[in-house]
Amino acid sequence: MLTYCVPFLGLSLFIEERNAAPITLRVAGRDGSLDLPPCVNARALVEALSRPLIVTRHKGLVEYLIERNPDLASAEVIPHAGAAEVTGRIVIGVLPPHLARLTMLHVEIPLNFTTSGARGSELTAAQVAEIAGPPRIYRVSGI
Repeated sequence: MLTYCVPFLGLSLFIEERNAAPITLRVAGRDGSLDLPPCVNARALVEALSRPLIVTRHKGLVEYLIERNPDLASAEVIPHAGAAEVTGRIVIGVLPPHLARLTMLHVEIPLNFTTSGARGSELTAAQVAEIAGPPRIYRVSGI
């Protein structure tokens, strides 16, 4: 068995590969860890990690993300997304459930607007840093 640890947005993604079995993915953060369903193959996971997608129209959030994870400087950034853009990818941003279920992983950066009074206004990276919570990673499935 091989285990890889990939830092991503201040979290650790632990990738376990056992011979020909599908790989498993554990996300470890400040609040504990989450085991995700086995991935189809390592190639899909490596591809998703190498091309994350940021869905936001807020430049301050993008700058904040890149300051904390310089690898995101090469991430694709779009203001709105559809199924074609998010399918099989690691997506950072706010998505409706029907799109989040198409992603490999959905990452939310929760923003606490109640303390800032800034809802509805454009924020700088410094303002985002003041109200941003730790990243939350989700794997959404439908029934």
